[in-house]
Amino acid sequence: MRRYAATGRQTDVTTGQKTALELVGVTTTRARIFAITFGNSATPNDNAGVFQVRRHTAAGSGGNAVVPPLLDPADPAALITAAEDRTAEPTYGAAEPLYDLPLNQRATFHWVAAMEDAEYVMAASATAGIGISGQNGGSVGPLHVTAHWQE
Repeated sequence: MRRYAATGRQTDVTTGQKTALELVGVTTTRARIFAITFGNSATPNDNAGVFQVRRHTAAGSGGNAVVPPLLDPADPAALITAAEDRTAEPTYGAAEPLYDLPLNQRATFHWVAAMEDAEYVMAASATAGIGISGQNGGSVGPLHVTAHWQE
């Protein structure tokens, strides 16, 4: 399996969930996210924040494209596309988040799939994917998210 990583940042977030990193699928593969790191990349306040991993049916817009580095230099370029700091949010479904993590801004958290086949699986779709978002309550600090996946 080919493995990739992408890091996204979302500028100051004080109201509502904002997507720091978005992974958008392709019709030819179902990517599996096996690790995610969440945190605040500035000098944090002593406030709570909430990070979420959610499926979306349509990609967001604006922000910056992220070129996923190869974890194995012999692999081809990633098929999944990534973006950070979206100005228009993806269209998230009504279902509960895949993961909902309350976290103090002074902490960093690393999630890893606990076993094989416990990864977050993306649909084989050119518009659907997974967004990783957060809200730093009362903060002016930016969100910082790194995701690792296999295709």
